[in-house]
Amino acid sequence: VLPTMLRADVVVPVTVRGVRLAFAARGVDGVKKIGEVVADADGWRLPVGEAGAAALLPLFDLAAIFGDARPPEAGDAAILVRHRAGAFAARVDGYDNPRALSFERIEELPVHSDLVVGVAPAPDGGVYFLLDADATYDMLRGVRAPAVGARTRRAGIEDRHVLVVEDAPVARELLLGLLRSFGLRVSDAADGRQGLATARRDPPDLILTDIEMPFLGGLEMIAELNADPTLAPIPVVVLTTRHDDEVRAQARALGVHAFLSKQRFVESELRQVID
Repeated sequence: VLPTMLRADVVVPVTVRGVRLAFAARGVDGVKKIGEVVADADGWRLPVGEAGAAALLPLFDLAAIFGDARPPEAGDAAILVRHRAGAFAARVDGYDNPRALSFERIEELPVHSDLVVGVAPAPDGGVYFLLDADATYDMLRGVRAPAVGARTRRAGIEDRHVLVVEDAPVARELLLGLLRSFGLRVSDAADGRQGLATARRDPPDLILTDIEMPFLGGLEMIAELNADPTLAPIPVVVLTTRHDDEVRAQARALGVHAFLSKQRFVESELRQVID
């Protein structure tokens, strides 16, 4: 089964906090080991080029998109990326050789993102997220790097735990990345049965769930949660393609906090519900 739109692109894969990201290779100047860095009022800068004539590129931690930035350290790797007005360096946890991947455009998916322009499956079942260089630069520029020795604080609601129960791998990974960008701690499950086990093992502050899943559907899982006095108070948000009146009525009867449609999903709406 093929997606309705298939596009191959040569990319440079990187990993950040266990998430696989990528930049189009045509916009990447290389990867550099971080040595001496320069700090100024605008943040960190990385000297790139010959000694005496080196350019000072803005240096960010790419983990800032997950609300988890830290100061650069000698020996870290930084990818050098061009954007519409110049170039920047972004610290990453790891990187790989350029490769061609077939991406499904974000417009084909039910989740909107300003940073992600496409997703591609990895051979082991994971997902690569292709980042837009301009949007990534704009986002990183708005996050000031922490000072050396400072405790990194996450943006948004700190130390809150959200459980994502979603059987579609691409949708699940997109939601996890989005929630991390809000500064939330996340865990995930591929169906209602796993969701129940995860919630009992590590009770979350919020559950975000699909409805149609194998083994145990979302509504059945919510009924099981309601039957457990410990888990019943946890607010549940439903995010699904099902939006008929019967399903909405069943969800309301189970005490669902909010009902969001995948077809009309908006990041700001989810953030508002979580807040």
